[in-house]
Amino acid sequence: DSSSYAEALERWMQTEKPYLNKDFRLTDLQRILPLNRTYLSQLINSAFGCTFYQYVTNYRIEEAKRLMREQPELKIQEIADRCGFSSPTVFGRTFARETGMTPTEWNAQFPS
Repeated sequence: DSSSYAEALERWMQTEKPYLNKDFRLTDLQRILPLNRTYLSQLINSAFGCTFYQYVTNYRIEEAKRLMREQPELKIQEIADRCGFSSPTVFGRTFARETGMTPTEWNAQFPS
């Protein structure tokens, strides 16, 4: 049943945090869900209303926000690295697209 697959996926994402790995791929979900690639993709689209890439990006951005709040001394490079982004540039561009502000601007709103 797709809702139990979606719940299992959410639990795994929250407890194991596989999205922190830069090389995390859709096929990695097959470790916990015995489904083919096409069905996994459809599951994410229907259960979460987004693509696999967007689903992973949401988790990475939330992790980045958490790190910036809890460890404001971290450099952007380190945050990008810890959150699974391929580079600080990709992180900055993705963060700005998803939140409407750069990581620096976001940090300024939440001073420690």
